[in-house]
Amino acid sequence: MLRGRAGITAAALALAVGLVLSLPVPSGAASTVVYQEKTEGYDCFRVPAVVQARNKDLLAFAEGRRGGSRFCADAGNIDIVVKRSTDGGHTWGPLQVVVRGDGDTRGNPTPIVLPSTGRIVLLSTAECVRRHPCGRAPQVQDSDDNGHSWMTPHPITSELGFTRPPGWLATGPGHGIVLDHGPHAGRLLAGLSYNLGMRYTGAVIYSDDQGATWRTGATTTSESPALQPQELSLAELPGDRVYVAARNQAGWAEQCLAGGTRNRADTVATDGGTRFARGFAFNPGLVTPTVQAPVLGLGAVVVFAGPSVCGARARLTVRSSIDDGAHWRTEEMVWPQAAAYSDLVALGPDDVGLLYEAGPAGRPNATIRWSTVDTPEPVPDEDEPLA
Repeated sequence: MLRGRAGITAAALALAVGLVLSLPVPSGAASTVVYQEKTEGYDCFRVPAVVQARNKDLLAFAEGRRGGSRFCADAGNIDIVVKRSTDGGHTWGPLQVVVRGDGDTRGNPTPIVLPSTGRIVLLSTAECVRRHPCGRAPQVQDSDDNGHSWMTPHPITSELGFTRPPGWLATGPGHGIVLDHGPHAGRLLAGLSYNLGMRYTGAVIYSDDQGATWRTGATTTSESPALQPQELSLAELPGDRVYVAARNQAGWAEQCLAGGTRNRADTVATDGGTRFARGFAFNPGLVTPTVQAPVLGLGAVVVFAGPSVCGARARLTVRSSIDDGAHWRTEEMVWPQAAAYSDLVALGPDDVGLLYEAGPAGRPNATIRWSTVDTPEPVPDEDEPLA
């Protein structure tokens, strides 16, 4: 449960597979403001990503945005910034600039912590704004001192098979993963989405040398205008499989495709993330607006966080699944008002951390906040014990 939340009531719903759902109705939740709009020299902060360094410090990445065609625009003078917490998220230290835009855009931070060495690998995206458009180039850099200092980012455009940066490309956003089990243990994986013409492509990229070089793995390009996977998030599953969750960009104009049941899509990657077992399919159990949303693998449990209102970025909720995303159990309401992008991190056996965009009604990007949630536990039907 959320720390410091008000009391909740619950209603039970039974799914066909026998899972029991608990649907809380909170009156509010405790949270800590990490970034606040119109402070620290920036118009706003967006696109959060969070990891726990090997020394247990929490690192909260974001885009620090200035300028652009409108307030808090996606393209402008944008830096990648980070703040650090040394006390589990109770307090956060000063802002540190990781990558300077210098008038251009640097964004979509996608950090990965290597458990073997503690190295933090940071994927991101670079886009020209001041001069003639140059596309959006993927880049990578790393830190070997728990994020206190960073190498200069270098492009990986050609490594991923592009002759030039696509007009649209996004790393992540949100954390990447390191495979813990199976024949590809130690491999780094991250989501990538891009457009070539009007066709949307979702892909898994991977590194087998601690982030020094990268290759493109499983890839799918939309064949239907109704399903356009973007902003991929990954979670390791048992059996050398990876759950891949995506935003369906086809719903952008309407925000409420089929009552919100067609705004999320998913698939499973196999062979260390190099092949999709099937094409992306709608996940009707996750009702959301069109928005980025992260997943987190905790053994046999997949945790999902995202707004839960069709047509509006609001009511940020944590949900979990014990059947690879086929069905979802509602765990907690984290923020009842406006909310948008977020990221998840495992803090230990008992806690999951959530870094998320939130604000009052109609202002989902007013702040980036931090909350802690109990680690979800598998809850099978009483007549069907968990295998």
